[in-house]
Amino acid sequence: MKKMTIHMYMLLFMGCSTAIFSQTDISLFGGNYSSGTKSTMIGSEFIQLDPIHSFAGGLIVKQYLSDQLAFRSGLTYQKRGFAMTEGTSVNVFGLDIPLGVEIRNEIHYLEVPLMLEYKIPITGRVQP
Repeated sequence: MKKMTIHMYMLLFMGCSTAIFSQTDISLFGGNYSSGTKSTMIGSEFIQLDPIHSFAGGLIVKQYLSDQLAFRSGLTYQKRGFAMTEGTSVNVFGLDIPLGVEIRNEIHYLEVPLMLEYKIPITGRVQP
């Protein structure tokens, strides 16, 4: 138990010292997102699947570990899915009455990306 406590304190100290002596970037992003799907079933040429448009956004935190190495994580939100609309009209006593149905499949995603970023050092005349 005592050995585990010492390891926890060492890990906490290393995490705090990394946070103190390195640079951290925090970024917010957001925008319009279009999501759709494609059907490959038999008879799918008669079905039209339309994309849905929604908001996507999040927060990304980038922690530099060295000059070339960084760790990125955060929290992102997206809504994905598709919509399908079918309709017809029925003639009742000389009056066209539209009949139809709309099907929407919407799935809400909350993601936590974990990324490791490495910058390749470029020497010479060519610079980004």
